[in-house]
Amino acid sequence: MKAPMVSKLAGAWFLCLACSAPQASTYPSRSITIVVSSAPGGALDTVSRIVGNQLAKGLDTPVVIENRPGANASIGASAVARARPDGYTLLATSENALTIVPALMPELPYDVRRDFTPISLLATLPMVVVASPSSGLRSLDSLLDTAKRSPGKLRFGSAGDASVHYVGMALLQKAAGIGMMHVPYRAGPQAMNDVMAGNIDTMLLAPGPAEQQRKAGRMQALGVTSARRLDFMPDVPAVAETLPGYTFEAWFGLLAPAGLPADVLAKLHAEVARVLALPEVSRQLADAGIVATSCSPAEFARRIAAERDQVLETLRK
Repeated sequence: MKAPMVSKLAGAWFLCLACSAPQASTYPSRSITIVVSSAPGGALDTVSRIVGNQLAKGLDTPVVIENRPGANASIGASAVARARPDGYTLLATSENALTIVPALMPELPYDVRRDFTPISLLATLPMVVVASPSSGLRSLDSLLDTAKRSPGKLRFGSAGDASVHYVGMALLQKAAGIGMMHVPYRAGPQAMNDVMAGNIDTMLLAPGPAEQQRKAGRMQALGVTSARRLDFMPDVPAVAETLPGYTFEAWFGLLAPAGLPADVLAKLHAEVARVLALPEVSRQLADAGIVATSCSPAEFARRIAAERDQVLETLRK
């Protein structure tokens, strides 16, 4: 009488295996949500929608973009940190939420090192040192010379201490041994408007709007923070040509909640890498001054840790 019972149990066990094994191999079986930690229309949103559209095609499943901006990108990051680690809720965010804000605000509702599974970088975004036409600054040399002769005279704008605009300019001042007056704003566009109006002298700005305003005669472009000149701004020198060793790039990446299964991570990473290698994706991003950039999950984790330490050192008073 016992043998049939054992046989039934064994049969049920194999049936469970048969049912559970395909669940991992057939991921995804429903729509994926990418939580974007910024408002619609910005560079991160642009990258997320371009990549999300191609992921939907490659994975043959809907990819929903959900913008959850606010609190220095921590609202979106917190939501994903609390989500199930099943691959159906992902976070597209910037270095702001992963390195700058954690360095400045250690009491965040999430821990970058503990609460996320890095998947890949998505893109990098060099910045442009711009100046007001009324400032008299026509080159990076003139900015550095003025700042050295008169420390604190030049005023630079940013979207606050937790912004990429501030950190990049802080690194520039440190590398050049100069001092300028920081004028924080609630948002980057407000600082940009005051540069154009001549109320402040300079700031860091993304390439797209920098080139647009330069062509309109509302700004001077003094240098790009990438290692080399940008293809669509070939007459604007790299800061490194004047200040060897200085480079600075904003970046965007894709993450999942901690505990993401290894096979799902591998599938997502492979698909993201494929998408970023597509010529049409590179072209779409390049048109906005953005560089498609992928890396392994391990490399992404190392970059997050290294840049957080760099921000801590730079902002240490």
